[in-house]
Amino acid sequence: MKQLSENYFVVFYDQRGTGLSPRVPAEELTKENMIEDLHSIVTYYGKGKKVHLIGHSWGGMLASAYLGRYPETVDKIVLAEPGPLTPEFAKKYEPKVEVSWELVRHLAKCYFQSLHVEEIDDQAQADYFFMAFATDTTVKDHPLKGYFCDNDIRNANFDHWRFSGVTSYQLMMKGMEGDKETMNFVDGVSQFKDKILFLAGDCNILIGPAFQQEQRKLFNQTELVVIPDAGHMMFSEQPDACIAAINAYFED
Repeated sequence: MKQLSENYFVVFYDQRGTGLSPRVPAEELTKENMIEDLHSIVTYYGKGKKVHLIGHSWGGMLASAYLGRYPETVDKIVLAEPGPLTPEFAKKYEPKVEVSWELVRHLAKCYFQSLHVEEIDDQAQADYFFMAFATDTTVKDHPLKGYFCDNDIRNANFDHWRFSGVTSYQLMMKGMEGDKETMNFVDGVSQFKDKILFLAGDCNILIGPAFQQEQRKLFNQTELVVIPDAGHMMFSEQPDACIAAINAYFED
């Protein structure tokens, strides 16, 4: 994504409680707080001008919710394979988990390894467990395999430094486990009349092109660009194609 800085002032940030940002109590990890954190960044760096937003996966969901709240601050917006944006789409998202001895062994290994993580803060062990489980590309029958090419997580290209297990649970997994009615990220988006760019990796059979083709109907005007030979981690798997699509949209 740094390639975009050739033409734009680019701001990356680690959301509240994630990445290299300080860990916070679970009750602070709300959609409302995430929207307002983003708004603080937009107003600080935008200095009164409209900005371009790029959100990937959960970031796409957050960007959509932000657009509905503050449409007047956004010029262009890219939603790269956002997760379910409404309760209805949350109910459609049903990845099949095949319990195998390999998967059980993998879970046990991640758990016991996490017990040996230095407790630099009270979420370090949970973060390690979540990251080790979600990004291990050696497990063939991984529950997330449908996100990647050939239905195989071993084809994924993860580029990360520190996930947050608590944040992921509070904002995504808790909703997906049952409280699907809270999964609404499109309130107010009808106020935004300009075109929105959707990106999808052509290998993703869970929330890829077919899923996003339906989700884009929630907005007034959209374009869907499918990135060839890419799964959910499209920005690290096919960065040039992603940047080309984004630049074309920004320059339109």
